[in-house]
Amino acid sequence: MGRDYLVSLDLVGDAIVGYLDGVELFSVRDGDLSAGAAGVYCWANVGARFSSFRVLPAGWSTHCRFGSDEPILAAGTRIAVHSGSESDWTAAPTPGLAHRFLASPPDPGRRRLPADRAVALRYRGPDGLLGHARTFLPDAAYAPVSAAKVLRRADGLGF
Repeated sequence: MGRDYLVSLDLVGDAIVGYLDGVELFSVRDGDLSAGAAGVYCWANVGARFSSFRVLPAGWSTHCRFGSDEPILAAGTRIAVHSGSESDWTAAPTPGLAHRFLASPPDPGRRRLPADRAVALRYRGPDGLLGHARTFLPDAAYAPVSAAKVLRRADGLGF
């Protein structure tokens, strides 16, 4: 009572993430909510007021943008994006894998993708059009399957 709160919900696909004043309160998945209406309601609190309510399309932010001098890589090239800087990278190169780094020396980098919920990544081509999109689930969403065989596309983007 006596203060304003900012409540926001991100609904992308079947993922629902709720925030109160910018702090994440919950992250759930619900495949039953593919469409519908939105509204606000308060029960048993006669002092509650809603100053505004908006529904907006999903806002995508740039997590990583490489320089304009970045060479065009061949189709199907695998890329590992690291949060640190190249000067801090000590592992031996992996054949067929291109490494890109988010931080520049002396910044060691601190950005991490959340480990407890899905992350949607999108690639945009030089023309600004969406070229590829993929959602990555947290490790806990997977279960081992014994004696399974998987056929993989030659470009490595599907199976």
